[in-house]
Amino acid sequence: MKQILVLLFFSLAAFSQKTDRRTLLAEGGAAFGENNFVLAKEIYTKAIALDYKNRDAWYNLAAAGYFYKSIKMTVTLQQYFRF
Repeated sequence: MKQILVLLFFSLAAFSQKTDRRTLLAEGGAAFGENNFVLAKEIYTKAIALDYKNRDAWYNLAAAGYFYKSIKMTVTLQQYFRF
């Protein structure tokens, strides 16, 4: 009986971790879609902490960083040239 309870506990823990990763990727996607790249980077970093082999989280983290830098540079250029 004890072994069944232990197995059930670990099964539930593994399932909840997958759900957490999916939830984080969905939240990161929503933040990215709203052009909130700083929040998206934070969320994708959390997803990577749960599963460092998650290619989608790594790719999305890189994309969020790229777009954040692009927008930051655009704002800087606009301020410099007074568009």
